[in-house]
Amino acid sequence: MTFLIESLAACALFFLLVFLMSRDPVKTIFNYPPVIIELSRPMPSGMS
Repeated sequence: MTFLIESLAACALFFLLVFLMSRDPVKTIFNYPPVIIELSRPMPSGMS
């Protein structure tokens, strides 16, 4: 029973955090370090 309650609480917390982060997704993207932002940009079409 304790496991069930803890699982439900963890799921509720997860969905609450996802909801709060999804309200302003652009702000969330720019919270990453610059190196990760550079790595996530698409390569120019000439490079494969």
